[in-house]
Amino acid sequence: MQDFNIYIFILGCIGGLVPELIRFTKKYSEVRQRGYLKDYKYYINVIILCLLGGLIAWLLDAEDKLQAVLYGFSAPEIFSRLASKENTNTREPNANVVPIAKRRFSMRYWWS
Repeated sequence: MQDFNIYIFILGCIGGLVPELIRFTKKYSEVRQRGYLKDYKYYINVIILCLLGGLIAWLLDAEDKLQAVLYGFSAPEIFSRLASKENTNTREPNANVVPIAKRRFSMRYWWS
């Protein structure tokens, strides 16, 4: 096992935050309306994905800055896509839609 490189780990963590920033900007109006930023579960979600990005960048032994950021980006992106909860009902696409103001924070919904 390679020695721990804090520089690679931090770059992986930065890469791990990129999918969250993209998701945040795509759902900005919902975030403002619902107040996700006031829920501690949102911050736990961000920390988990950030650390996952850093861990994967370190474990895969990234050789340069760009590779560390890309490894950091890919790990949480793949994980969040696998763990997300999307509407799979194709006949009635809005059948399970709950008004934004009445939704509880759900990491699986947020990742979708």
